[in-house]
Amino acid sequence: MKEELPKKIELNYSEFDEKIAMQESLLAEQRARLKEVLEDQIRNEAEIKNIQEGNLPPEERRAKLNSLMILKTELKFDVVFLEDVIQKKEIHIHRLEKNRQKHIEFLEGIETTGSVN
Repeated sequence: MKEELPKKIELNYSEFDEKIAMQESLLAEQRARLKEVLEDQIRNEAEIKNIQEGNLPPEERRAKLNSLMILKTELKFDVVFLEDVIQKKEIHIHRLEKNRQKHIEFLEGIETTGSVN
């Protein structure tokens, strides 16, 4: 029975690596999405500035500015949301890494003592 236990523990050990890799992949996707949204914000600001400085008729100018201002607000919400998601993912990864380290220490204890305490 003691010989089977470390094998089961080893399988569990690889689960930590898989979970961490999956979370890091998701984190990379969220960071890429945040970068896209920030680039969209820059383009939106440039468009707003161009319309404000342009010679469009007042009604057309107002309509375009209104839609761009709505987009500006939506992009701000997207940034806040993505930053929150990224922060939570980073915390989750950190916790997984801590648990993985505890698991490694547990395995080392089994190897040293030959039993589970």
